[in-house]
Amino acid sequence: MLEPNVVYYFRKECDRVIKIIRHMIAVNGSLFYMHRMVAQYLHNAYRLG
Repeated sequence: MLEPNVVYYFRKECDRVIKIIRHMIAVNGSLFYMHRMVAQYLHNAYRLG
């Protein structure tokens, strides 16, 4: 189960976990933004989706 491992590492290495979470948000946030931008372009330019 994932949750006990996450809680264990969060308690043991809180600073490291926070750095990992920030990195994940930065990477996934930009991918999400890019996906939305392409979808909006297709919709506006070609009336798709």
